Amino acid sequence: MKRQIKFKVEDENSLERLTDNYFLGLGFKKFGETNRPLTYKKGSVLLNMIAFNPLNWKSTVTVTLKDQFVEAAFDINSVGQMVTPKEEELWDVVVENYKKSVIGKAEVSANMNQVRETKKDSWNYVMWAIIGAIVFGVPFGFLGRLVEVERLASMGAAIGAVVFVAIRKQIKNTKRSL
Repeated sequence: MKRQIKFKVEDENSLERLTDNYFLGLGFKKFGETNRPLTYKKGSVLLNMIAFNPLNWKSTVTVTLKDQFVEAAFDINSVGQMVTPKEEELWDVVVENYKKSVIGKAEVSANMNQVRETKKDSWNYVMWAIIGAIVFGVPFGFLGRLVEVERLASMGAAIGAVVFVAIRKQIKNTKRSL
């Protein structure tokens, strides 16, 4: 997943300090000793698979300044994730709030509010995955007993979880586009 933003700044001198404050405040680590481009990293691919907070996904942010214009490129690795609309919306808020924090209209609390909403939404998907695993896993388990193929239960549970989450995601996307 990639995000980019470009905007004009009046005070180039405070850009690095404001950018540091924003990304270090979100838990990113700064890389590189030179002033430009500014690079911030967070997370790992392995932790992506268990992180319920998208801000903990493996991500790299590169910030450059060209003729009073700030260009920020967000490279978010979503390996191991089935990215939900709320998670995409969270990253959109983070990107927009970076701009606001640099031009002096910071809304850092909006990031945390969005994280809470996103986590709640993610747990909703987990619930649907569990329901799907049960709905498909139990009948497949009985079928597996009948035909003496024990793996059918786990296959059915996995299929059910994926199907229910995909259906839930499709319903949310349809509601969002209306």
